[in-house]
Formats: sequence, C-alpha cells, structure tokens
Amino acid sequence: MIESAGGFYAIALRGAALLGTIAVVGGWAFAQFVVARASGPAVERYRASLALFSIRLAMAGAALLAALMVPRALVEAFASTTPADPTGLLVLEVLRSPWGIALVLQAAAAAMVFAGLRFAGVSRLYTRLTDAGIAVLLVAPAFLGHAASDPDRALASVIVNTLHVAAAGGWIGALLVLTLIARSLRTREDGGPLLAALIVSFHPLALASAGTVFVTGLATAWLRMGAPEGIANSTYSGLFVAKVVLVFVTGAVGAGHAKAAKKRVATVDRAAVARTLLGETLLAALVLLVTAVLAGTAPIG
Repeated sequence: MIESAGGFYAIALRGAALLGTIAVVGGWAFAQFVVARASGPAVERYRASLALFSIRLAMAGAALLAALMVPRALVEAFASTTPADPTGLLVLEVLRSPWGIALVLQAAAAAMVFAGLRFAGVSRLYTRLTDAGIAVLLVAPAFLGHAASDPDRALASVIVNTLHVAAAGGWIGALLVLTLIARSLRTREDGGPLLAALIVSFHPLALASAGTVFVTGLATAWLRMGAPEGIANSTYSGLFVAKVVLVFVTGAVGAGHAKAAKKRVATVDRAAVARTLLGETLLAALVLLVTAVLAGTAPIG
C-alpha cells in the first residue's frame, strides 16, 4: 500500500503539505470567524492576542508549504524518471509538468499568504494578497492529486475538491488552533470563561465545515469510483471508506464534545476539555494521514 502511494517519503511530504494547508486555512478562519465573533468580557481582554496566535499558526503553515516545494520535487523526480539522469534535469522535468507547475504555484501562493499576513496592518493590499494566496492554496491540491486528471468531469472534480479542502481547513485547522489554546488555558484562573466563549463561537464553523467535508467526500466517491458500485475493491476504495468512517467518527466525537464542553468549562474542568479536544484532533490527524496515502493511490479505473 505504501509503495503504491509513492513510498514513505512521498506520503510524509504529502501529509506535511496537507498539514500546512490545513494550518493556513484553519488559522485564518479561526481569526476571522471564531475570535472575531466570540463575545464576553473574557474575550475582549485577549482578543488581539488570540487573533495573533491564529495568524502566526497560519504563517507557520504557509512557511512549511513553501519549504516543501524542493523536497517534494526531488522525491517526485526520483520516482518518475531514471536514476542515471542528472538530478537537475530530473527536477526540471518534474517542474515543467502540470503537477510541477501546480507545486510551484502552491509554494508561490504560500509565500503570498505569509507576506500578506505578516504585513496585514500596513495596507489593504496585503489583505488582498492573503485572500488571493489562500484561494490558490484551496485549488492547488486538486492539481496535485487526482481531481484535475479526471478526463470526463475535471471541472466538477476540481470544484468539489476545493470545497473539500476549504471545509477541512475550517474544521480540522480551526480545531487545531482551539486545542492549542485550550491546553494553554488549563492553569489560568480566567481560562474557563474564555475557553467557553471560544467553544461557543467555534461550534457553528465546525458544524458547517464538518457537514461540507462529509458531503464533498461522498461527491468525490461518486466522481472517482462511480459510488456506490465502485466501492467494492481495490486499495483506493478501501482507503476511501476508511477515510469516510474516520471523518464520521471525528464529527460524532466533536458533536458530543460540543454538548458537554460548555458545562465542563463552567465547572472549571478545563483539563477534561483540553483532553477531549486533543483526542478529537488526533482523530483528525488520522484523517490527514489516510488522505496523504489516498492522494498517491491510483483510483478505480
């Protein structure tokens, strides 16, 4: 299975790129839709620092994506051509391919996002630069995976994949931010009301994003495998079913957690909230791992 997905290094780099994309979208979304909309006296005191933390996580994701361009090109070059060729020619050949062009655009978009977030307060131009970069980062995975190579339904596949990436970032990426914040608030006396406000503000984003992830996942199954009849055999279909199950379980855990979290925070059981958030995040990490393998595995047909 690992070899059919491109090998260990390709999977690891693909997973790191997914994590970088999720961090960019999640950090940006958390600042825009969770921190900005949270209310209460506890929030007002820390709103600026929470937004800064979210943006810094997005910048770290952007830096990771930009840094991954060269190693991903090298791994792809060695996997797709003969080892006897000079390394420079191998990499150049890869970068001239549609996949390589998408890789370069992804790295350039990541650099745009990093610069846009870094200098966001200087001019509205940097805000527009960030928005444009994020838009490219949402579309790029379609051209680095199977979506854009669909001979009959490429446009539909790209649109569905883009929505899937955006929703995954809004859910898993923002969940990562919330988990990190929750763990930092475990010992703070004023952490309970702040965490409660953030959870309440995060819930609508998580609900909408998780639902979109599930729906676009089913649409992807139909586009790739002709679901339901295509989900019958092959490594790809098995991995896809595993991913859908993990998404469902993670969403169910998140829904149950959302119901209990506010009560736990109100009773100052912030450690329990942090643990359950961490568990949900680890389940989401498994989803990313399966996705990294799935993206390198040939679909049915």
